Amino acid sequence: MDNLPNQSTSWGRRIEEFHEWKARVAPKCDAELTELVLYLSDQLVIEGAALHELKFNAPLLGMVNYLGEHNLRARELMLAYLTLVVSGNDVPARLLVAGQRLQPRLHPEYVERTRCYGVAGDQVMDKDEREALVRKLVKPGDTLTHTRCMGCVEEHIYTGDDGHWLCGKPTKDTVRLGGSRYEADDISPRNVTHINRVPVGAVKFLANNQTKEE
Repeated sequence: MDNLPNQSTSWGRRIEEFHEWKARVAPKCDAELTELVLYLSDQLVIEGAALHELKFNAPLLGMVNYLGEHNLRARELMLAYLTLVVSGNDVPARLLVAGQRLQPRLHPEYVERTRCYGVAGDQVMDKDEREALVRKLVKPGDTLTHTRCMGCVEEHIYTGDDGHWLCGKPTKDTVRLGGSRYEADDISPRNVTHINRVPVGAVKFLANNQTKEE
């Protein structure tokens, strides 16, 4: 799998990609949105096949709850399917079939390996653009992943600003790995690489999509 992201790499198992499904099924649809609905429906059937042997007091509700708790892909498929069918918003469905994950705050190493939030574009984002974007999007309670002296990486829960600098409380992982246990008041917005463990470039992409929807 050289072209990232894709569903098989993001989920760590063989997934029939949207283009493969279209080549196999050859759906006779007038619109791609209809194809997306059919594909998501087929994938939900596949993910739910293992539930045929299980018994629930309320069959439909029980199956939905079980999938949501025990099968992360089924949960994201349901989100994409319902968002498309109920509200006509095709953004989650298109992200999902492109191999991207809909769940935020995934581990940075997994995100980097799978590109599951899309190609972040951080390499072409200059420092001024990064600073402006971080200041625009960050809000109290967000987790900031950032570099510090000597290139070490830390995470802080954003609490506010101190002039030019961002402030935050260290996460448990930062303290566990030897970082400072005290609140920081000197985080440069130019050194922030992730917001809620989503690459800054991907946050920009998601924000642009939200703006278009509004």
